[in-house]
Amino acid sequence: MLINNAGLAIGLQHLHTYAIEDIDQMVDTNIKGFTYIASSVIPLMLATDKVGTIVNVGSVAGEIAYPNGSIYCATKFAVRALSDAMRIELMDKKIKVTNVKPGLVETNFSVVRFKGDQQKADNVYKGITPLYAEDIADTIAYIVNLPDKNSNYGYYRNSNASSRCDTRL
Repeated sequence: MLINNAGLAIGLQHLHTYAIEDIDQMVDTNIKGFTYIASSVIPLMLATDKVGTIVNVGSVAGEIAYPNGSIYCATKFAVRALSDAMRIELMDKKIKVTNVKPGLVETNFSVVRFKGDQQKADNVYKGITPLYAEDIADTIAYIVNLPDKNSNYGYYRNSNASSRCDTRL
């Protein structure tokens, strides 16, 4: 089983105002880190005769871009594309692939995004009831505990405003 969760956002600003270092860090973490882990683990999964599960953790930002989130959204669109490609490429193998796409989840994500500014981070969640890490963990636990008889041939989509989960069953 692989839970592939690479997520980092730095700043919330117009594309042309991002520091190159911040762009590089988001791309290195969210695309390269994600890809390097998957490309290292998939061969190990293929070498066994067991059913494997890959849960890629993306974001609703990989479905719909939002103002001042251009780089982060682009990296999560990449996670979506990579997940779709993995699902297609592994369809005839014993590996199930899914992409869990949370919305606002109250973790240290916003503290990191705003480089330690707790007040800015807290403002992200004002007036809403966010998801919590436990909610995402529960979703992933459900997915990885699906019976092995499920394959990549069926399709299930559960969607709401806060979280998305695209799963091949």
